[in-house]
Amino acid sequence: MRQHPNWSAFIVFGLSLGESLPLVSLVLPFWAMLVGIGTIIALADPLIFWTIVAAAAALRYPSSFLSLFKSWVLSWQRSGR
Repeated sequence: MRQHPNWSAFIVFGLSLGESLPLVSLVLPFWAMLVGIGTIIALADPLIFWTIVAAAAALRYPSSFLSLFKSWVLSWQRSGR
């Protein structure tokens, strides 16, 4: 984290995206990886911390919308419309 702080934001962004995918999140424990990264971040610089928090928050609402949209499409297809 200290050697490559820019990569940590991309990694957290990717893990947050993987957590929102329905079948992938059942196989890979992205939440555990995010918790592990959170404990490492606690020991890092405050600037790195806020960069990573911003990366995770940037994907929070789009991933929720993606999950909601997928469930809406599946329910619409099952209803036979």
